[in-house]
Amino acid sequence: KSPVADLKNTGGRFGGSINAALFLQHFVGKVPWAHLDIAGPASIDKERGYNARGGTGAGVRLLAAFIRGRGSAASPRASKAR
Repeated sequence: KSPVADLKNTGGRFGGSINAALFLQHFVGKVPWAHLDIAGPASIDKERGYNARGGTGAGVRLLAAFIRGRGSAASPRASKAR
C-alpha cells in the first residue's frame, strides 16, 4: 500500500525480489506460478571469465530443462477437458 494506492509494485531499496513476487501474487489467483528474479545476473558490463560482455543467459538452461521435464506431464486443465 501507499498513501495514494491500494497496491504498489516497489517496496523501497531492499527486498525487491519478494516485493515483486507479492505484487504478482495479487493478480494470479489460484493459478500455479513462479517468480524468477534474474535481473541481477541478467547482464554484465565487461568480460568476466567465460562470460562475454552483455546478456549472460543466467538460468536459461535450468528453466528450459524444467519446462521440458514438465511438458510430458498432463496438465490439470488438459485432463479435465478430455
